[in-house]
Amino acid sequence: MHLINMHRRHQVLCLYISLFLSSILFFFLCRLIKWSVRNLKYFYNVLYKSYLFCKFAVKIRLKEMDYQFETIMQVRDYECDIQGIVNNANYMHYAEHTRHMFLRKYGVSFSDMHDHGEDAVVARVSMQYKTPLMPENEFRSCLNVKREGLRYVFYQDFYRLPDNKLCFRAQFETVFLVNGRLANSPTCDKAFAEFFEK
Repeated sequence: MHLINMHRRHQVLCLYISLFLSSILFFFLCRLIKWSVRNLKYFYNVLYKSYLFCKFAVKIRLKEMDYQFETIMQVRDYECDIQGIVNNANYMHYAEHTRHMFLRKYGVSFSDMHDHGEDAVVARVSMQYKTPLMPENEFRSCLNVKREGLRYVFYQDFYRLPDNKLCFRAQFETVFLVNGRLANSPTCDKAFAEFFEK
């Protein structure tokens, strides 16, 4: 998580530095072509509004990246097909592994749940493939979960590093069989209470 936060701060810092350097370059360009003071004020106003828009966009972007769980993963060569990109089926593996890591972080074990009569079943999946991942690419696997009645919905996004390009977006709807009957999971309800109460 520390590396992820460092990456976010680096992105924001680079954006602000770019805006600052652009404003300096713009000033010297205007002086070079000897624009009038009126024109300078007008374009400085445009530049300032652009800065405010970019600042707002950064805040929105950071808000979008506010996930309940994140981890860094890396593509392995054998996960790619003849086209040199990750085979579509492997995104399912990445997503499942991320969900399991999320569960373990909050002390939830699949095997322990099964021993107590709780079995998770994926009921529906919706996936969008945005930008292909390639060999040795690192990416952020991000996850949010919420409960909707008997369904536990996992929202999962993959972002390629270091450019933070969205590669994959999916929604996994899971249900639980508790002692063979469809019901809410007492284990998950307790472990993720902080997310479900929001």
